[in-house]
Amino acid sequence: MKEHTPEGSDTEPGAVLFEQDSGVQQNLGFSIEVFGARGSRVTLDVGDIHLNRQGIVHGGIFSLLLDVAMGYACSGKFSDDAQIPAITLSMSINYLAPVSSGKVIATGRVTGGGYKILFAEAVLKTESGVVIATSSGTMKRGA
Repeated sequence: MKEHTPEGSDTEPGAVLFEQDSGVQQNLGFSIEVFGARGSRVTLDVGDIHLNRQGIVHGGIFSLLLDVAMGYACSGKFSDDAQIPAITLSMSINYLAPVSSGKVIATGRVTGGGYKILFAEAVLKTESGVVIATSSGTMKRGA
């Protein structure tokens, strides 16, 4: 994790960027940005390793990206540096469109809750803005 303020990039100044924060992130190759209480953004460049046998991104990958976006949005609400983890208690997903290539972006935000339990939602879109999937979830403050 590091403070990230690059010039000439999509990353917002002051965002906390998580690189190689977990084994799953390293293996699947997605990036995570947290904007404090304003939410999070998770980005993935779709590759062959993300596709199912029908040649489209596996729904489990979409689910994971939405879950990560909601979890890090909650972590950003728990603390500005997003170091307090959020544990998913429940999650609902709506799959709306298939994708087989390009960049996908999940944005997460907190919609309510209190000190220990937060409610969140996330939207997954293509780079051109087509909504691929949406989710809502309940997250618990971790250790």
